[in-house]
Amino acid sequence: MLFIADEVIANESQHAPIIEINSAQFIASTSKAPPSFENAETVLLPHKWNATDYSSGWFELTWQQQRSDENLSIYLPRLNMNATVYLNGELIGNGGRTETPVARHWHSPMFFILPASLIKEGINNIQIRIVTSQPGTVGLLDHVQVGALNTLQDTYEYAYFSGYGINLATVFISFLVGIIIFFLWLLRREGEYLWFAIVNLVAGFSYLNNVIVSIPISTYLWECVMQISIGWIPALMAVFIHFLIGHPWPRSDRIICALGFGFIPLIFFVEPQSIFLTAKFWHGIAFIGGVAALIELIIYLKREKSGALYLVWGCILLISISGGHDLITVHSGVSQPWLTYTPILMTMGILSLLVHRFAMNSRALEHTNLTLETRIAEAQKKIESDMRLIADMERHQAILQERSRIFRDLHDDLGAKILSLVYKSENNEQRTLAREAMTELRKIIESGDSEEIQCKSMMLIWRKDCVKRAIEAGVSISWPSWNTATEIILSPEVATQVSFVLREAMTNALKYRSGKNICISMRYSDSCMLISIKNDVDSECIISESGHGIKNMKKRIASLGGVIKWKIYRSKKCCVLWAIPLNHDKSIASKQSITA
Repeated sequence: MLFIADEVIANESQHAPIIEINSAQFIASTSKAPPSFENAETVLLPHKWNATDYSSGWFELTWQQQRSDENLSIYLPRLNMNATVYLNGELIGNGGRTETPVARHWHSPMFFILPASLIKEGINNIQIRIVTSQPGTVGLLDHVQVGALNTLQDTYEYAYFSGYGINLATVFISFLVGIIIFFLWLLRREGEYLWFAIVNLVAGFSYLNNVIVSIPISTYLWECVMQISIGWIPALMAVFIHFLIGHPWPRSDRIICALGFGFIPLIFFVEPQSIFLTAKFWHGIAFIGGVAALIELIIYLKREKSGALYLVWGCILLISISGGHDLITVHSGVSQPWLTYTPILMTMGILSLLVHRFAMNSRALEHTNLTLETRIAEAQKKIESDMRLIADMERHQAILQERSRIFRDLHDDLGAKILSLVYKSENNEQRTLAREAMTELRKIIESGDSEEIQCKSMMLIWRKDCVKRAIEAGVSISWPSWNTATEIILSPEVATQVSFVLREAMTNALKYRSGKNICISMRYSDSCMLISIKNDVDSECIISESGHGIKNMKKRIASLGGVIKWKIYRSKKCCVLWAIPLNHDKSIASKQSITA
């Protein structure tokens, strides 16, 4: 019985028309040569059958061809798993190995040239043997097209690229993304990077099932490994989602992963015919885990309102819709698989999210590093300042210790000698001078031993000394009171140096006097203590700054950061005035005060 093509597609070009054959004779047989089709059944294409007993089946297709000198071609858009084609009983070609392990063309079309020498005018028969991977799997042959070589070759190349080519690109991109994200994880050490890298590496490995034609191991082992890896994709994706939303390793993930590890040895103990049935159990559990993770992601998005995570959810939802579409189209016989294209979109979408997050975290880390560097620089400056302060304190402490040593030596050595003078003096005047020297030495030692001295106490001592010397010289002296002196504290160094300067200034006033009036004034201004001594002088009085007394006065005031000046007025009065800062680093203030 002859079956003529149900549909003829007229090609408007100069080539022969394209004939689409949608019905055939079918017989399940393990024969390697075209069998007899007397007992064959008529089937419509595409046709699937369960190869339980036979791993191969034969189809006979018939079409009527007018005489033509050009080569024709035959195009098989979809089949499972390999095909061998005969034209009028003569072998045209096959897709490779037809014995186990069978060459795998279930994701790529096949194309053969029909030589003009074998084509008869009138009725022509094509016998096609479809070989499945192993018994228990499904055999498939879609509708077949016969037509001009150039026309069908363009159709074949487009279908090859959209099917096999994109699957090959998916494998490459999955491995590449997995490696890139893994290196990002080495830098960031955050769980979502690691698990997305593992998802892509496992997915890339499972996609090899769509592109490898000649497998390197037996079909049984290959199918076991592939079914294991396919189930791990949704399971690992669920782990990735939970890390992404900040809820790592819930109980559901631990249970699914435990079942997955238990499924690995189990599948290697089942019969080859039961591999896919057993794998459906593992795939179903992993799919439920993936759906549950999607639900958690939706709840998280509603709570956090994170725009970035909507991209992840949209990509995974696109995969789910594409998978549902392909599941429906497989049963309806329509060969328009969406799932071939969506994994790349999902991978690139999630990759852009993680790379963006990595860039933002790196930028924040750089900002933190810059801030940290600034803080470290400030801390180093503070440490250097503290170290200088400590060094100053150590120098000051060394000075105090050395001064204390000098005072002890004065007490033990000079004090003993002056005391000897008191007892060995020949007259009362020498004895009195020795006692005064002893008293002054005691004051110097006492002032050096004290840490802080009230200005009021020192003023009483200075005033008593100056008044006593003035009375002894027969000179009147005036010393206005200074009420704010009670609030001022002097360091031992200031008290000692001022005592020496005041004594030397009083000595000069008594030595070069022409009148009998001396006025001593002390006041406080701009954190400085100002002291002045005025006395009457001759009109020809000249101040010599080369004298040892004046030089010593300048050195003592300069050591305290102060300023000292002498001035002779037309009214025949001489004034010596010095300003001493009572706080550190106030030398500028003392100059301004004495100028004023």
